Amino acid sequence: MEVLFKAITTLYKGDSAPAVTLRASLTNGLHFYVAPQGTNMPYAVYFLVSTVPERNFVERFENSLLQFNIFSSRGLSTNSADEIVGIYDDLISLFDEALLTITGYTSLYMLREFSELLYPDDDEIYMYSTTYRILAEKD
Repeated sequence: MEVLFKAITTLYKGDSAPAVTLRASLTNGLHFYVAPQGTNMPYAVYFLVSTVPERNFVERFENSLLQFNIFSSRGLSTNSADEIVGIYDDLISLFDEALLTITGYTSLYMLREFSELLYPDDDEIYMYSTTYRILAEKD
């Protein structure tokens, strides 16, 4: 599914207002699977959770789950929306119901299925995790 990962990167690096906003808030980037050692926060990673080939009598599909994890060293404030919540809002503005350009496939949908803001660990690192279902039809 390398073509799916390229589609995610292309959308993220695009010129749309949501893409520009997300890149501005993710000051240390969006990385595939894991960020390089020593990457400062905030940053995000994405990876494939699973993909299931489906087919009916004629068409073939890829039904995939893709997860994004946002990392921030700032926490939640009782007074205002904080860094990680703002980045999450920027991420879903770009990826919710996005029509990806996937080489060799027609993107049918990208739907957010689950999100969770995890309690910080001992290092006060917050993680916001969100999972998308992507359905693409083989051309």
